[in-house]
Amino acid sequence: MVTDRVRQSDARQLVGRWYEQFGRELLVFCKGQMGHDDGQEAFQTMWQKVLNNIEKFDGGNARAWLYRIARNTIYDARKKKKPELNNLATESKVDRSAALLDHFLESEMKQQFQECVERLTPLKQRLLKMRILGESYKSISKKLDIPTGTVGSRFNRVKDEVKNCVAEKS
Repeated sequence: MVTDRVRQSDARQLVGRWYEQFGRELLVFCKGQMGHDDGQEAFQTMWQKVLNNIEKFDGGNARAWLYRIARNTIYDARKKKKPELNNLATESKVDRSAALLDHFLESEMKQQFQECVERLTPLKQRLLKMRILGESYKSISKKLDIPTGTVGSRFNRVKDEVKNCVAEKS
């Protein structure tokens, strides 16, 4: 029971930090989608959902997770408010917003990825680029004049290095 209270306290502190960091932009997003009053209500509901589901957060990109909850909250609110308007036009507006948000988050992640790749040595960058472009270990082995097994182990290390770097940035 004490550990449950400690976990709840940690979760509330984490959500508080997220609220300070992302609250304003999420409020603008909600209001932009639903208008002032409905947007404010969706914003509050969204934070309740965050608190109730914090244990489902996998430790990835918090901002993306929060926007997904906001988007789903808006969609649910629209369905409840005017079921008769729950047609393709309404859904497509949410879908367009979701697509724009996904595109923005994807471009943000691409930028983080690029920054991490630029930190690599030129040899590591070349190895990563060749694998991303679909070259086989055998082909890379010949081009870099190193054993095929070494290509595999180096690629895995480079992949882990980039993954850890991106995780630190998000």
